[in-house]
Amino acid sequence: MKDRIYGMLRRAGAFYLMRRLFRHKLMILCYHGISLDDEHEWWPGVFMTEDRFRGRLKLLKDHGYRVLGLGDALNRLSEGSLPANSIVITADDGYLNSPETLVECCQEFGYPLTIYVTSYYAEKQTPIFNVMVQYLFWKTDRSSLKGDLSAIGLPGVDHIDLEDSVEKQRWCERIINYGRANCDENGRQNILKALCAKLELNYGGMVTAGMFRLMGQKQLQMIADKGVDVQLHTHRHVFPVDKDQANREISENREFLEPIAGKSLEHFCYPSGKWDPAQLPWLNKMSIRSATTCNLGFVSEGDDYLTLRRYLDKQTISDNEFLAEISGFLAFARQIRGKVRSIWN
Repeated sequence: MKDRIYGMLRRAGAFYLMRRLFRHKLMILCYHGISLDDEHEWWPGVFMTEDRFRGRLKLLKDHGYRVLGLGDALNRLSEGSLPANSIVITADDGYLNSPETLVECCQEFGYPLTIYVTSYYAEKQTPIFNVMVQYLFWKTDRSSLKGDLSAIGLPGVDHIDLEDSVEKQRWCERIINYGRANCDENGRQNILKALCAKLELNYGGMVTAGMFRLMGQKQLQMIADKGVDVQLHTHRHVFPVDKDQANREISENREFLEPIAGKSLEHFCYPSGKWDPAQLPWLNKMSIRSATTCNLGFVSEGDDYLTLRRYLDKQTISDNEFLAEISGFLAFARQIRGKVRSIWN
């Protein structure tokens, strides 16, 4: 029903009118990984099919949006020379299949792309532990696990029920917490192998396919040579509210990425979009020019570039809803709702 309504509004010209109203604002799009198997069914807010992503780029072209590089767009916004209906495309984390999907698709359309890369798993070249544990619990058909479960991070446990979704999530979190607190990276990968065996899933096949792995130095160098803007996303995908730890995250991230990018890196993405006002002066001292969040909305002239809003696109969002968002129609609707609520309250 919602999609049909958006379609009717689109055909009636409502989106066109909103594009006129929001034409001097910047929309930054956010993506993550392209699905290699069924990841988009498990986590559609992070993983998307290649067809869906390519379709989004075609919509931008067909509807006349201007896609700019991140630095260029921010420069033009500051100067007051931003082209009408400008878009920036960003992707977080740096998933392994990005060169064959995100990069190739964007270059096919002639669109600049910024990829924020977290460097710990780029160095290790192993699957992201916490992400893969959650996927395995979603993927399995097993209804329970029995026997000695110490190898999967559950010492002293001999039975878990996987049919209760709440319990299933609780056991999943216990394994993740155990691995983080008690194991090095090799130990965490051993937990993943043992968990796959218990859940009757193929660890080796997933690793070979590149699932939940990030680009390594070779792949990052390849996309940087192709003109992709590689930027900062912390080393361990955390940005603590502690000045020394926060400095360490960005310093180690820079140490890994700047030789690959061949330039000083000044754009940053908060892991999971989480940030604190106390961190902003630290970023200034670390020569960070911009930092993107996951807060929804357009970027306007005069906004703080260390708290840039973005639109997190998802597999489950229809083309009509996507166009409603980037045209400004949904932003306008939210503004109206906010004013109505303030009146009634």
